[in-house]
Amino acid sequence: MVTRTEAAAIDEYRFANRIPTRAEAIRRLLAIGLAAEGKPLPQRDGQPGQE
Repeated sequence: MVTRTEAAAIDEYRFANRIPTRAEAIRRLLAIGLAAEGKPLPQRDGQPGQE
């Protein structure tokens, strides 16, 4: 669960980056945050990893 403020920030990011779903925006934001900590996400079932 996220707060309304957090959901609004996610949606802002989503629309600014033309991401089709909130779920995909959250996945990308997680990947960005983890990469910033030096812990990139593993590749998803046959999907190319995020650069």
